[in-house]
Parts: sequence; structure tokens; C-alpha cells
Amino acid sequence: MGLFWALEPEKPLLRLVKRDVQTPFAMELDVLDGHEPEAQRLLGRAVHERDFLAPGVRREPVKGPGVGLLGISKGGELCLSMVSFLKGISAAVIINGSVAPVGGNLHYKGEILPPVGFNQNRIKMTKDGFVDVVEVLNSPLERLDRKSFIPVERAECPFLFLVGQDDHNWKSEFYANEASKHLQAHGKAKPQVICYPGTGHYIEPPYFPLCLASLHTLVGTPVIWGGEPRAHARAQVDAWQQLQTFFHKHLGGEKGTIPAKL
Repeated sequence: MGLFWALEPEKPLLRLVKRDVQTPFAMELDVLDGHEPEAQRLLGRAVHERDFLAPGVRREPVKGPGVGLLGISKGGELCLSMVSFLKGISAAVIINGSVAPVGGNLHYKGEILPPVGFNQNRIKMTKDGFVDVVEVLNSPLERLDRKSFIPVERAECPFLFLVGQDDHNWKSEFYANEASKHLQAHGKAKPQVICYPGTGHYIEPPYFPLCLASLHTLVGTPVIWGGEPRAHARAQVDAWQQLQTFFHKHLGGEKGTIPAKL
């Protein structure tokens, strides 16, 4: 569906985001006579709606067992924290998440995990003038930052890590592999780690266009997220199938997956 995954914003540094999945995306499609920038005549128009929830599906409060967690980026970090400190979670999918708190302390009852350190001198600039922060964070394996490593060995559920190997927000592949090593060193099962070449930070539902760069609210300036459009699009289709298969396996329910169709 290159018509959608190849979309680019009219204004730079914008990312297409669906804030409310209870309503569909409405995409207006125009067929024009000729090509930009020449004057064009409208030949046809249609509105395409992309649903995120099937008819009749509602969000309901859920408590374990049988609870699955899905988190991307900071949400992935929070999911790792939840499975490490909370009971009743049966499965967790982590998409390009950190294994240490970033930007602030993590509090749970009497425990506090400090944020992993960083060094602004490791910021780089791309040839297009964007900030690249992939090297900024310290390794949570370093002596002064070990206390920031989330205690994933306390988790009692299986994991699926989905990783973009061209993630420029932080070192997601390194984090996933270290979480795997940490779990196995404490006698836990080896988690499933799936890595996608040419894939950036935001692995979203299938056919969402790749966001190459946008404002990073923590950094306070536009940064690059990584990824190559075609490879990133393929990864999003596969990740959609992988996470459904994983949840069906560990949470029960009907077999099969919802196809990534428009």
C-alpha cells in the first residue's frame, strides 16, 4: 500500500498520529489530471476510512490474569517497569523500548530507579541539519548507571521485543539483547527478539508513513528517528502479525490474526 506508507508531510517535521482509535481515519483521495506544479483538473474524489476498532468493540477496565501489555518507545520502558514490579501480567510486547528510565526517576512504593545518565557532547548533526541523539544516553551497564537497569528478572511473563535496527532515538537493539541476557542469567526463559533492518524508531500499525524527523519533546528540538521508507513499511506489516500471534499464544482467545488491510 505504497499510496499510504510513502506519504510525506506538506510541512516538514510533522508526524501522522492517531490520537483516538475509537474513530476512523478519514482520508480524502483526489485524482488529478496532470502532475504538480502545473495546473490540474479534478477528475475524481473519494473518502477512504480506516478503522482501528471493529464495530461493537469497546475499551473496558481489565485486571489480571490474562493481561497483555504493548508499549513503544517510552511506553516500552514503562511496560518493562510494570511487568517487573506488578503481578498478574501474562505477556508483554516491547517496541523499541529502553531498559532504564529516561528523563526522570521511576518510583514504585519504596523503590526508586534513577534515570540513566547522558552526555550532550555526544549529540551529532546530520547533513540536513537535524539532531542525532542515538549516542547521547549512557549504557545502563556502566558502573555509575547500573542502578538504573530495570529489574526485568522479576517479571513472570514472556516477552516479545520488536526492534528497529536503524533506530536513532536510542540503541533499541542493544537494549533488547541486554534484557534477554539479563533474563537468562536469572534463570528466566529467553525472550523472542525480532530485529528489522532499515527500520526506525516508530514501528506503528501497517501503512503508517515513516516519520524521518520531528520534534523530540524531551530534547526540545527536532531529531531524526531513523528508517528507510520501504523497509520500515515492510517491518510494520510483519510486526503487526507477530504481536498478534504472540498475544493469541499467551493470552488465549481465537487463533489467527487480523490482516493488515486498508
